[in-house]
Amino acid sequence: MTMVEHIAPTSESVTLEFEPASEAQIYFLNSTKRNILFNSGYGAGKTFIACVKLLLLLLRFNKSRAVVGRQKFTDLAKTTRETFFQVCPPELYSEQNGGARADGRGYLKLINGSEVFFMHFDNMDMRSLKSLEINFLLLDQAEEIAESIYLGLDSRLGRKSDAEVPQELITQFEANGSI
Repeated sequence: MTMVEHIAPTSESVTLEFEPASEAQIYFLNSTKRNILFNSGYGAGKTFIACVKLLLLLLRFNKSRAVVGRQKFTDLAKTTRETFFQVCPPELYSEQNGGARADGRGYLKLINGSEVFFMHFDNMDMRSLKSLEINFLLLDQAEEIAESIYLGLDSRLGRKSDAEVPQELITQFEANGSI
């Protein structure tokens, strides 16, 4: 059992418990690549581990923003979003602590200020991506999504500048001469 503890802005501690089911999931979870694809058969836990990774990133980088996308709305609502909320404890988006969940608008705000837009690409107008500012992107069943949509979304990564980088990462990069 893997456990990750997150200290919420309310000084409460939230523990995420999950068990990677394979070496492939562990590799995916630990990868630091900008873009990573998890390709395997049905039931391998691709969506589950992608949601875990995304949630960990959103918790680590306060005020960050992500898109969780899938080609069809019905698939997004019935599978991808459902899996995300199986992974994400309700206390992380509690309205009492500044969070919000609005499934009808495809919106989630975590209590640390990070946001998720759940988007489907049925009848997608590419102009709607022009002003999108995101730090993370999770595309479920990417093979169903047009390359132009992927490229449009990929071009919007890193655009949300007020996401907070943890001091320990800044210190680490400074020590390595990476900044």
